Amino acid sequence: MTSGLSQEQLTFLARAYPPWPAARSLLQQAGFGSRLEFVHQSAVGDPIAFWYQFNADLEEGAFPDAAERIRVVVHRKYRANPLWLPGGHATPRRPRPDVWYPLFIGASPTGAAPIRADEELLEITNAMDRPPWSRTAAQAADLSLVRALQPHILHLCCHCRDSTLIFNDASGAPFDLHAEDEAAALKRYADDGGPRLHGIVVNACTSDETARILSPHADVVIAHRDELRDGDGIAFAGAFYKLLVGDSRPTLDVAARTAARELVRARKVHDTLADGLVVYVDGVQVTDVRGH
Repeated sequence: MTSGLSQEQLTFLARAYPPWPAARSLLQQAGFGSRLEFVHQSAVGDPIAFWYQFNADLEEGAFPDAAERIRVVVHRKYRANPLWLPGGHATPRRPRPDVWYPLFIGASPTGAAPIRADEELLEITNAMDRPPWSRTAAQAADLSLVRALQPHILHLCCHCRDSTLIFNDASGAPFDLHAEDEAAALKRYADDGGPRLHGIVVNACTSDETARILSPHADVVIAHRDELRDGDGIAFAGAFYKLLVGDSRPTLDVAARTAARELVRARKVHDTLADGLVVYVDGVQVTDVRGH
């Protein structure tokens, strides 16, 4: 029998390459273009079932060297994901905590439009019935608290411009932190044996590119493609954490999409909150809230 793909790799493929167009493209790039008629297509409507069936065929010898050929193709696109390195494996996850411990980092530098970080922190505190670890008027150096406190969730409340997060400097003026620099810091933390973050919430306008860059460094990354209007970000934070500590115990990605949907349905926020919600799971952007 041929060695197949791991369960984590199959779950990733189901998210990133669902059948049929995305899966077909991947298999063609991996060199199966002339043999796609042999791929089991009875489960095309179910991404997990499709890839598990493909893996079963692979292990029976139907596709020699398929696992390595697929690994090479996926690695070209997702180079930061250790799952697709030679002999790669996913960074071990911590079990879902019984009690969530977020780290709230808020910044509203002078000369920029005010960020209501104190209000957002209070909304989260009320939702969870206890305050999270927090820094307001935060400097970029405060992100080192991830290493010191080992939170489950890093929650950022600040301005964002493309792939740049805007914090305070020592005088309170704007200080730009490129998302690549924070991603590098999180990678060093993981390389030193630090536990992987369950989630990163970038509760900031136009933070989708930042989310993409940070996505390899947490199980789930949540952000916003559009401008956050009025108090929409504050309302989203409160609804998100209220769901997390509720009886249903949803995963972070489900909590984010449910919070956005329910807020829009109740007309407590603008429709753009749900339309522009961005969610990455294991480095792969998942279906947006309107298509869920």
